[in-house]
Amino acid sequence: MKTRIIRSTDQMEKTMEIHTLHDFFSHTKGIIYILIIAILIGMTVFWKFLTGGDED
Repeated sequence: MKTRIIRSTDQMEKTMEIHTLHDFFSHTKGIIYILIIAILIGMTVFWKFLTGGDED
């Protein structure tokens, strides 16, 4: 019975198919856009939390 050794580079190639610099920048650009949207929504919710006190 042979044991197959899976190297970490083999696993990375299966999960992340980035071959060129352009692919890398396109991938990170998409992630940055998602982060920016999440930060803007978070800042809006936090601002509402800070300014929304009792209105009595």
